[in-house]
Amino acid sequence: MRAALQELLESHEGDVFVLCTGIPEDRAIVPAAVPTAVTYGRNLVVLEAIAQVLTRVP
Repeated sequence: MRAALQELLESHEGDVFVLCTGIPEDRAIVPAAVPTAVTYGRNLVVLEAIAQVLTRVP
């Protein structure tokens, strides 16, 4: 997972935000400079709420 994430981060242009939806330890593989949030779960209710917040246009 760490190698796949690193490849994605290196190939993406622009701002990056990583949403960790699994175990809290997922945060440990994200570089410190990358903005990150942890949901501590990935049930549908949690994912829909996070999607609404992250895609809201001011």
